[in-house]
Amino acid sequence: MLPFNDRSYVRNVYGLPGSSHARDAPPYIIQPYSKAEVAKWAQENNATIEEQKYWQFRTGNHRTVGEQVKPPKK
Repeated sequence: MLPFNDRSYVRNVYGLPGSSHARDAPPYIIQPYSKAEVAKWAQENNATIEEQKYWQFRTGNHRTVGEQVKPPKK
């Protein structure tokens, strides 16, 4: 399982405007990968994606942006 955003890669979601952790960012980063990065990795490693599941945890486009969705939506 990896953080994923269908449209765009982000180096660190904690640095995004509106991030819920902007002031108290943990000492690590979260990098959501996009469809382009996953497709490239699959091609380079002769792999196929067997299954994908999409879950919504926040109302924003990334994991730390927007209101929390409780419970998460599939």
